[in-house]
Amino acid sequence: VYTRSALKDSDVAVAFTMQISVDNNHTEAIIADGAQINQKPAYRSDEQEVSVNAETEFELVNMAGVFDFGLNAENLVFGPLLDLRNKDKKAALQKRASKLVEFGVEAEKDAYGTSFQWIDISNHTVAAIGGSSPVGNDGETSSKLTPSGDPARVHSGPSGGVSVTAKDDLLHIGFVDSGAKTEDGKFAFAGSGQVFRYNPRDGGGTTAMIGSGTEITGGSVEVMAADDVKLISQNGDFITGDSTGSVGIGVTYIELNRRVRAYIGDENGESMAATKIDLDDDAEVTVEAESEGFVVSLALAGSVRTDPPPAENEDGQVEAPEEAQEDNGNGANAGKS
Repeated sequence: VYTRSALKDSDVAVAFTMQISVDNNHTEAIIADGAQINQKPAYRSDEQEVSVNAETEFELVNMAGVFDFGLNAENLVFGPLLDLRNKDKKAALQKRASKLVEFGVEAEKDAYGTSFQWIDISNHTVAAIGGSSPVGNDGETSSKLTPSGDPARVHSGPSGGVSVTAKDDLLHIGFVDSGAKTEDGKFAFAGSGQVFRYNPRDGGGTTAMIGSGTEITGGSVEVMAADDVKLISQNGDFITGDSTGSVGIGVTYIELNRRVRAYIGDENGESMAATKIDLDDDAEVTVEAESEGFVVSLALAGSVRTDPPPAENEDGQVEAPEEAQEDNGNGANAGKS
């Protein structure tokens, strides 16, 4: 999202952009209570494997700014070819490059540009076998023991095993920029704000579990929950021109709350039903939860003040500054005396 207000002959120019994104992702893979997996010995084999995998992969790129793109054929193809024929190729190409991204607010006197971005993400990823699985949108459990009281029963071969895996992978790249330019102005303002929130809501987060009362037999058992967040944010304000005063403000707020759980049994200890795991001699039980990732946040600001171009008289000649004229007059008087 970007906007531009270029009124070079106007006294005041104002531009404002706002971007709001709220995302709720729910991913669930469940073997519920009462399920009977590989319970007939006649159909069993050593290679039988049971996998319950839930994975949320979310990639998001957002941009909000007060600027303008000049990405057209003239500036990208035809213009540079003509610039190469110019005597001063370097100056011509630099001038052409400045047209690719232009200031969003330009005015004769006052320019005001502001950009704001709000990103709110909540991921809910659950992989579960039996028990009371935390899959309800309101935070309540939606998997209960069946009326007959039958738990989930799962068997795997010695070379196979049972795996319960929940993975949450998030990549977010956000840009927020604002710029202002004045020709002969009094004041220039550029402001940008960025808010990123990653919070599990309604009992969410990343959960891998084998619930209370579940019966597991056979090969190895692995319960794995993993959360990986990669965040890159850039916030910048740029002001240029001949203004008496200029102010640039950039604010970035990042909030990361991650809830990653891997467990066997009742997480809250409220259920009296025991989880039964009867494995072969060489089988192993692994329960693991991990969080990883990185955050890169850049805040940039720049301000360049340029002197106004010299005034021209009616004949198109550049007039000397008033101070220079006074010095010349004083010099002439001194010579006569």
